Amino acid sequence: MVRPSLATMVALFALALVGCATPAVIPPAGPPSDEQPLFATDEEALAAATEAYEEFLAALDIALAVPDDSNEKLDEFAGGEVLNDARTAIDTFRDLGWRAVGVRQVVSSMLQQVVREAESTVVTIYVCESAEGVEVLDQSGESQVSEDRQDLTGFEVSVSFATVSDALIEDRAQWPAADVCDL
Repeated sequence: MVRPSLATMVALFALALVGCATPAVIPPAGPPSDEQPLFATDEEALAAATEAYEEFLAALDIALAVPDDSNEKLDEFAGGEVLNDARTAIDTFRDLGWRAVGVRQVVSSMLQQVVREAESTVVTIYVCESAEGVEVLDQSGESQVSEDRQDLTGFEVSVSFATVSDALIEDRAQWPAADVCDL
């Protein structure tokens, strides 16, 4: 009689264990969510985020035109580092005796992504912002704008929506203008 080798015995034992293992149980899918997305289409999300960003820029431009300590209105439009950066700019203008004349415009915007979170929907967009016609003047009325200033600047902007009409600019980072301003 031929005796099986140790390797054969181990292989048979392993096969027996595998054969006895219970199959993995995949839990059933939960009920479908009755909650509707905040925005029906990507175009709607892009339009809402662009409008929220334009409102933030308008409020910031007003604050930079008359840089005093009453900039609480920005709290309605921005949060986190964006709000801190805006307040720092206002403080700098006030300390230097500068003021901005003119308003920045959103030339174009495009959607990057829409992410539904537990309490909000975050819409991230790319924005091409124009500072053409915006002057920064010192106390004597002299322009402080560099002659080689680029009028178009690209930004990646994240807007958090609790509701369609309740938006906060949460993140704003400079992005290569060539990527978003069709230079």
